[in-house]
Amino acid sequence: KVARLKSYLWSRWRKKAQEESDEPVTLADVASDIMEERDYHAVVFAISSTNRLHLQKILTEAIDNTESVWRRVRLIDSTQRSYPLDELSITIDRSHFPSPLRGGDTPLIQVDVAGVGTHLVGNIRRLWKQDNLPPFWTKNEQGESVPDFAGYQPGDKIGAWGIEQEMENLLRGERGKRETNLESGEVHTRHPIPGEDIKLSVDIQLQARIQALMSRDKRVGLMRQQFWHAKDMDEANMGKPLNGSAVVLEVKTGQVLAAVSVPGYSRVDLKEKPTEFWRSNWAKVNHPLIYRPIAMSYPPGSTMKPIALAAAYSGGILQLRDAIDCQGALDMDHPGRNRCWIYKASMVGHGPLIGHEAICVSCNVFFYTIGQRFGLRRLVDWYGKLGLGQPTDCGLTPEHAGYLPKLDNKGQIINRNLGVQDAIQMGIGQGPVEWTPLQCANTYATLARNGQSLQPTFVLSPASPQASHTVKLDAAGLKQVIQGMYESVNDRRGSSNHLVKLDGEKVFNVPDVTIRGKTGTATPPARWIDDNGDGKIQSYEVTKSDKLGDHAWFVGMVYRKNESRPAYIVTVIVEYAGSGGAVSGPIANQIIWALRQEGYL
Repeated sequence: KVARLKSYLWSRWRKKAQEESDEPVTLADVASDIMEERDYHAVVFAISSTNRLHLQKILTEAIDNTESVWRRVRLIDSTQRSYPLDELSITIDRSHFPSPLRGGDTPLIQVDVAGVGTHLVGNIRRLWKQDNLPPFWTKNEQGESVPDFAGYQPGDKIGAWGIEQEMENLLRGERGKRETNLESGEVHTRHPIPGEDIKLSVDIQLQARIQALMSRDKRVGLMRQQFWHAKDMDEANMGKPLNGSAVVLEVKTGQVLAAVSVPGYSRVDLKEKPTEFWRSNWAKVNHPLIYRPIAMSYPPGSTMKPIALAAAYSGGILQLRDAIDCQGALDMDHPGRNRCWIYKASMVGHGPLIGHEAICVSCNVFFYTIGQRFGLRRLVDWYGKLGLGQPTDCGLTPEHAGYLPKLDNKGQIINRNLGVQDAIQMGIGQGPVEWTPLQCANTYATLARNGQSLQPTFVLSPASPQASHTVKLDAAGLKQVIQGMYESVNDRRGSSNHLVKLDGEKVFNVPDVTIRGKTGTATPPARWIDDNGDGKIQSYEVTKSDKLGDHAWFVGMVYRKNESRPAYIVTVIVEYAGSGGAVSGPIANQIIWALRQEGYL
């Protein structure tokens, strides 16, 4: 490479010299060393610590030997990161899967997971001019050039995303310096200062296990479209790979133990197939680079109902024994709108229900009524208190704030086009409200702590104070909410209880664990995919909601045996997949099994 560059430069120099001279110019006339010949070039990479010690000894001995070729060799620390747990092989036991996926006599399989936690940990890249970071050479007050040992030089590596980017200033460290006085031989050394170690809350083995469970491997099948996922499943979609995410949050500490995004990628993928992951049509549809747990928001669907009920009891619009009569629609004079799901299915209503019963059967009319009674302004205020519409400040960016209508400084809705019908829809987690999977988990953790909101975190050390505040929730009302979530999982009427198309198989089958949860089957907004890349919305690029399929949610509180407080929140969403109970419920079940296998339960 250097020889080719030298030949090219000599030719350029000769041509320029010939233009300025009347005499013939030869290559010998312009030949000279080029900078690249005097520079050092990397010829061996990833030297082991043992070989490094041997080389260091050879180089030290060569200092006094003027004829040694080793005097032209330098051993330098590489800026290439090592990610030893980037690829792991996980044993998956399918014996507790939905029966068609159990594998018969061979339930155990090995799943190779590439890119374990890559979204979270991040990667490094070369410094760009537009990064505008402090340079290595700066000017002092006298205008003299002085080094800033924490500064950056061309060719330096910096964090590109994830923790590598967020913690760049701590991970980087400072350069060292060695000066030798050529007359006296005296050496002055400024030792380099290593960067700090960053300890994450994420358990990489748990993360890898959940990534294996949510892999697109056909042998696993949990993230592929199955016939039991929806009432009217299109056979053409059978086996189609699905996208989504999962979060495991420790209730007591607010620490994120796992946060998985599907599809994912590995650093090898980005190096060998950059176009596929950055600019292909597949990437436009599947967004593999977006870290879904924090950076993608969705309509909550019925996972919002426990939140709405807690707000209703605490806000005084519903008393503990108040029943709401579901006749099939909010207004039976207009049964074509604001209908309950049961009316769509069988032309009947649920009848009179109190709070925990409404959560168990996921009655829409009950929660339409809550939204109507609250009105938009008060409902937005309560949802905001419980963490919606604002980023969690979990320590990673970019983080999506979700969506919630804004209030002005007088407490009024800023968007005057919104009104009571929007509040009605927000009661069931539709309309102008969205949250991320992490926001969902964190809001449920607030319920689990009886109203104490604690900032979630991915970073254990160096520790930063976690912001917290208390939302005043009605204690008796909260018991109704938790009871309803218990019934949703453990009562035959519950939407999280069994798989209808699999002869009533239980969704959850982990022994000696109590689960209280809620499903959500959320109607997504229309989806735009910029097929031609012009950044403009064309009608043919937009797919309407009714053509997409529903987002499937499950969120659950997980209790250890004989404990009265939940230890973990598990949140799962699968995009455009079908029923929350049928799609995300079995995935959440396997995540709870994973918590047991990794020693958490």
